Amino acid sequence: FEQIPSRAYPNGSVAGNLLGYVGSDGTALGGLELTQDACLAGKNGQETYERGADGVRIPGSTVTSVAAKQGSKLRLTIDSDLQWYAQQTLATQAKAQDARFGIAVVLEVKTGKLRAVADYPSVDPNNVDATPEQYRGSYAFAAPYEPGSTMKSLTSAMIVDKGLADFSSKVDAPSLMEFPNGARVKDSSTHVPNLTLQGVLVESSNVGMSLFGEGLSPDQRFDYMTKFGLGQPTAVGFLGESAGIMYDPEQWDNQTFYNLFFGQGLAATAVQMAGAYQAIGNDGVRLPVRLVEDCTSSEGSVSTPALPEPVRVVSAGAAKEVTGMLEGVVTDGWLGPQLTIPGYRVAAKTGTAEMSAGDGTYSTSFIVSIAGLIPAEDP
Repeated sequence: FEQIPSRAYPNGSVAGNLLGYVGSDGTALGGLELTQDACLAGKNGQETYERGADGVRIPGSTVTSVAAKQGSKLRLTIDSDLQWYAQQTLATQAKAQDARFGIAVVLEVKTGKLRAVADYPSVDPNNVDATPEQYRGSYAFAAPYEPGSTMKSLTSAMIVDKGLADFSSKVDAPSLMEFPNGARVKDSSTHVPNLTLQGVLVESSNVGMSLFGEGLSPDQRFDYMTKFGLGQPTAVGFLGESAGIMYDPEQWDNQTFYNLFFGQGLAATAVQMAGAYQAIGNDGVRLPVRLVEDCTSSEGSVSTPALPEPVRVVSAGAAKEVTGMLEGVVTDGWLGPQLTIPGYRVAAKTGTAEMSAGDGTYSTSFIVSIAGLIPAEDP
């Protein structure tokens, strides 16, 4: 007889976007099944035996020439209950908003461990063909987007770290401004012109953030963005992971010089942005993002992934000051009622970015996002 093994995923689509899947012949075809194949894959053994004319195996004649080796056990940093809940909630909200796709990432600040990475739509590895090919991986790793105003938190951290301003520093910021280099910056709504840095974040003023950020040189900004983890893949090395899009300062035109302050003119993945906010929540130190906890062989030996060193991005004081300002965005901002969680202090920033039309212009579609830290006093 011919043995035909199959692989079953008892949790269905829970973390299917991360686990990946195998083909009918057992070959790994996606996700961690493929990238962690060296850990997961077993090795076939071989045995021979004698049989009689009737085809029946003769007892005692079996000789094992090559022992089979079981595959190792791969343990993730993902909390399966949280992953399930994130996927369910994300799917409900994405459908309610008639969204083409959705992403939710939960990253543990003190460890850099991913506790949930939800994508909508998400593949069920037990029934791969039911999901269109473009949704069989993880957009959280593979689909960079312009972060929009969630970038203002990072810009504020740079400004405070360099001593250019603090939460109470003021600037005269109209709702529309043309800068000396010809760049035009506009806010999404009118507001009082006299704003503090805290007020710039609450009002999400593009003009105000541009005026505060002018004191940073292009090289300083590029260095900070690199330390925040932008423009480079995470330590996870997920299949199809994007490094995002971040140009060298020499390539910035006059408009990009200002747009970068408020999250246009660059693209990042959701996991990269989560990693940047992790740095703010971790007293200014960015830890490598982790998805794999360890691999345990059938003999019991345990190996863990090699990780890069943590990176000091901004001072602890600057990180705490920005976290405090983001808490003010929740308590004083227009989305306060939706972002307030009774019993918790929440620090968060919203972002709205126009989507590229693919021809160098913007389309009429948008990517909306929220990035935040909870609880704000000890994220």
